[in-house]
Amino acid sequence: MDYAEMIMILSRLSIGAVATFLAIVLWSGTRDTAWMLIVMGTIVTYGQIMYSTLQMFGIVEAELYVLAGIPVVEMLFQNLPNLFFIIAFSIMIGRNRIRYETLASKVEKGEPGKKRKKKKEKKKKIEKETAPVEAVEIEEPEAVEEPEEIEEIEEVEEPEELEATEEVEELEELEELEELEEIEEAEEITD
Repeated sequence: MDYAEMIMILSRLSIGAVATFLAIVLWSGTRDTAWMLIVMGTIVTYGQIMYSTLQMFGIVEAELYVLAGIPVVEMLFQNLPNLFFIIAFSIMIGRNRIRYETLASKVEKGEPGKKRKKKKEKKKKIEKETAPVEAVEIEEPEAVEEPEEIEEIEEVEEPEELEATEEVEELEELEELEELEEIEEAEEITD
């Protein structure tokens, strides 16, 4: 085995290993049938790389698994990844075609898509907000009937002066007298 052949084997093994690792990471995160088939095709492709490497080093013999002169394992490893890819791509194409046909039928029927529907709703809302206010007719109030006879308002009599004012005047006089007496007493003391 020469140097170039060894580089080819190592590059196929390393790149295949990275692709298989990423495929397994994707497999754990998805439940989509088409993607799972693509992952399985990638894993089987890496299996083919490993099998051919083991065969090159003489660890596995190709003639062990022969059916009617055809090496069965090599045929499976050569064709199984492509079979998985064909099925996955068919599923994806079928989904897209169904989506396209559904959308086309909605457009033909006049059913707008979600974006168009939202735009129409937004436009209607704006029209409502900016629409001129319609004039509202105000009904004239009915004429109030005046009573035939207007009752005369009785005049309120002014209250009579209370006797309390006389008492207040008497108290004021008493206070003045007391003040005078105090002044006289103060004058007597100073003399």
